[in-house]
Amino acid sequence: MRKAWKSLRTEARGLASNVNAETKESAENGKKFLASGMQLGDASVRQLLALAKEYRSLGEYDKIVVYADEVLRRNPEREFFVAAKELKYIGYRMQEKLDEALRMLLDTLEAYPEQPREMTMLLVVWTYRNIGEHAKALEWSRRLIEAFPGTKWEAQALRAMGSISSELGDYETAAWAFQQVLEKYPGTQWAAWSEMELRRVEMKKEGGM
Repeated sequence: MRKAWKSLRTEARGLASNVNAETKESAENGKKFLASGMQLGDASVRQLLALAKEYRSLGEYDKIVVYADEVLRRNPEREFFVAAKELKYIGYRMQEKLDEALRMLLDTLEAYPEQPREMTMLLVVWTYRNIGEHAKALEWSRRLIEAFPGTKWEAQALRAMGSISSELGDYETAAWAFQQVLEKYPGTQWAAWSEMELRRVEMKKEGGM
């Protein structure tokens, strides 16, 4: 049930551990800079994002949330908004605060309707799945499919639908979702993953697993 969550957590930990001495020194300098009296309101959006990334490298995930949240509060342009949102999610995720991560995602969708929502919706799908609310995960995967047809987000939502349906033992829906990815997005990474998962579903349907 927690395979996807473990995979995400392993990936994030890999990012955090893949840091050299120069990056650590940069992060320490950033903390000293703030400790010298600089307030959040005095920092630019770029500075806040840089510090959030440096704290991620140091594994201080609670501080990622603080700086990313300040960026989001300022409602910046698309590039910075997406980066801050993903950093804040990582901060919660690495602290295993899935309920807070989910609340943040849902609040973001409501408070910033003009900002990009594709990735946020996909994270909602997987977060609901990881806390065991599969029905809501499937509901959000359908919303994502309807909102962004013909895009990579539809492909990822269909794959999520297939994986979640398979976990629930609904192999017919799972096979349909994976087949949709293969037909609509051939040659993509999502098709490759869906092809592997479709084979597993077929084996389960036949009682082979």
